[in-house]
Amino acid sequence: MLLNTFRLCLILLFITGCSSASSSFTIKASQSGFKTTFMQGLNYKHTLYKNKKSSTDVLHVYLGGDGTPWFEGHYITRDPTPLKPIMLDLMKRDQSAAIYLGRPCYHQQKMPANCDNSLWTSKRYSKTVVNSMAVALKRYISRYHISKVSLFGFSGGGALAMLLAPKIKEVNRVVTLAGNLDTDAWATAHGYTPLSGSLNPALQPPLPASIQQLHYLGEKDRNITVKLVKPVIERQKNARLIILKQADHHCCWVKPWDKFLNSLINHSIR
Repeated sequence: MLLNTFRLCLILLFITGCSSASSSFTIKASQSGFKTTFMQGLNYKHTLYKNKKSSTDVLHVYLGGDGTPWFEGHYITRDPTPLKPIMLDLMKRDQSAAIYLGRPCYHQQKMPANCDNSLWTSKRYSKTVVNSMAVALKRYISRYHISKVSLFGFSGGGALAMLLAPKIKEVNRVVTLAGNLDTDAWATAHGYTPLSGSLNPALQPPLPASIQQLHYLGEKDRNITVKLVKPVIERQKNARLIILKQADHHCCWVKPWDKFLNSLINHSIR
C-alpha cells in the first residue's frame, strides 16, 4: 500500500510539473556560471543559457535531449525539461563563446498558454519547433554579429541539429552525441508510437559538403545504436561516425569532451 502511494505521488509530480524540472535546470545553469536570457522565436519565447566567454564571431550552440516527455511511458509530463543536463556539463568545459538553446515550451517556470504537449511528444521535431528555434538563433546571430556556428546536439538534440543546420547559413559544423538521426527507425526499433507530425532527419536532403559533420556514438548505447544511425551518416556528404568505447547513452561523455574541444580549436579532429 505504501509503495503504491509513493508511486502515485511520483506520477502526480511528473504530470503536473510540480517536480519543477525547469527550476532545477536553471539552478544548475546558474551554478555552472551561465546567464539565463530569452530570445523570441516564431510564436514561442526560447530560454537561452549563455556562458561568460568573450563574444567572438564564432559561436557554439548546445542543443539538449528530449528530456522527459513521458513518465513510465503512459503519462505525458507537464514539464519535459531534461532532468539530466548533460549538455550543461559539456558547455561548462567550453572555452569558446557558447549558448544552450532551449526548445519551445522547455525551461519554462510557467508554461505559456500556447504550449500544447504535442510539442514535446509526437511533434517534438516538427516544423513548428524547428522554425521557431531557427528564428530565435538567427536573431541571436544577428545581435552578436556571429559568422560561424557549430551545432552540438545530444540525443534528440542531434535530430534538431541536423534539421536546423540547413536553415542557418552561418552553420559550418554539426556535432551529434548519441544523436537520433532516424526517428522512424528509432521508434520502430523500440516499439514506440511513431512521431507523427515530426520531421525525420533521415528523410531530409543531405547537408551541404561545406558543413562538417561529426557523429559520436557510445559503443554501449542501447537507445541509439550504430545500426540506426550508420545508414543516415553514409548518405551525407561530409560526415564521420566516431565510436566512444566507454560511453552509453548517458554516461561518460564529459571526460573526452575536453580533448574534443581542444582538437576542434586546433582543427585537428581525429
